[in-house]
Amino acid sequence: RPVIDGRKRGRPKKEHSGWSEDRHLAAEMHGMLAGRPGLPRAKSAAEAARILVEAGRVSGSGTEESLRKRLERTFRKYYSS
Repeated sequence: RPVIDGRKRGRPKKEHSGWSEDRHLAAEMHGMLAGRPGLPRAKSAAEAARILVEAGRVSGSGTEESLRKRLERTFRKYYSS
């Protein structure tokens, strides 16, 4: 039977695979706190988030403070004990 429109049948494919951009940045924050070579050194998660926001690495249309808080939340979710 010919298909009239171009729609596919069945369950849609997963669009988002892998880590979000914020999670990649949280991993970078972890490296900054651990003193990984090639990354700026940070004493706290807040300072690491501030460095990334000021460098323009965080996407989003919020204020610098809201972007920093979002990164800190993501960092705490995956890297705090």
